[in-house]
Amino acid sequence: VLVRQKWHLDATLVLGDKIEIETWPSGVDRMAALRDFRVSRNGVEVGRAITSWFVLDVARRRPVRPPTVLTDLIAPDAEHVIQPPTQAIEALPAWTEERHFSVRYADIDLNQHVTNSTYVEWALEAANVETWTRSRLASLDVQFIAECTLGEQIASRAAQPEAGSWRHSMVRDEDQKEVARAVSHWVVR
Repeated sequence: VLVRQKWHLDATLVLGDKIEIETWPSGVDRMAALRDFRVSRNGVEVGRAITSWFVLDVARRRPVRPPTVLTDLIAPDAEHVIQPPTQAIEALPAWTEERHFSVRYADIDLNQHVTNSTYVEWALEAANVETWTRSRLASLDVQFIAECTLGEQIASRAAQPEAGSWRHSMVRDEDQKEVARAVSHWVVR
């Protein structure tokens, strides 16, 4: 189960760009297995990412220590292109922007849960129009907290603590359960 993804993009990518993505298992951080990514265009690195994954015992719905089941996939001394996150993203105490979404069939994965890319879309949609028209997304850190399923209603909330930076929170309407948090950084185009 994906629990965290963090990435940096150093350049604008446009439709038609041919990119190469290199990825590798890069170790364990407490209960999470890590995977790093390097993105290149024409042989030049333009982005980096790291993801954290929990391995679950499906019957008990509990995390399992990755080395006990991923022995052949754990690379203890692998290179990290981004430092693994060491702390949870802080809760969003107040917000200035809010957008509402209904979970659609197109948002669902094979396990009948919302996909990680949908959470990202919801988070970024809450940034204001000025951010979207004057800037490009440069980095994103997303922490996945709870699952969402078909038909649920989600509020995507955001606040801009400083220029070029947004904090995000996605909340399920029916029980006000926070399902994801994110921090985005934007640079002027």
